[in-house]
Amino acid sequence: EMCIRDSVPGSGKTSFAMQLGCALGASKSTLTIPVAKDWTRPKDMMGYYNPITNVYESGVTDFFPFYNSLNNISEDESTNSFLILDEFNLSQPEFYMSNLTGLADNSSSRVINLGHDTHITIPSSNRFICTANTDETVQSLSARMISRCAFIHFNSLPDLDQTVMDLTFPEELA
Repeated sequence: EMCIRDSVPGSGKTSFAMQLGCALGASKSTLTIPVAKDWTRPKDMMGYYNPITNVYESGVTDFFPFYNSLNNISEDESTNSFLILDEFNLSQPEFYMSNLTGLADNSSSRVINLGHDTHITIPSSNRFICTANTDETVQSLSARMISRCAFIHFNSLPDLDQTVMDLTFPEELA
């Protein structure tokens, strides 16, 4: 999975993640979830089974309906899909993503049991993109999480300006 990190909020991490999903053909199969600071359990992101109504409540994130709809697409019709977890280290990712972290291991089952005979399958064409800041307002990432991610580090804005000025273009584009 991919994590886009930067120490400067507002540098375009989320926009980049959404544009990447579109560029890879997933404009209609991308879900962006803003992570809340108080998430401590998988149900904070994935929803929960309500024993009073006997219905699986998806909560505010649409995680369950999104993956449920992907599960209803046949394999020959499936395409790339992305889950973008925006500011995923506002809360400790190992807590609310505990039943998803094993997906980074090739031998792991992609079926996620949500409880009370409710499950979803994370398609093999699905990828997670997580945006993260690295300032004092967020949780640090553990070695367990770091080992499961590929990172794109955005430069801080002054360095980004210099990086753009230093770019060399083929002569036909100059």
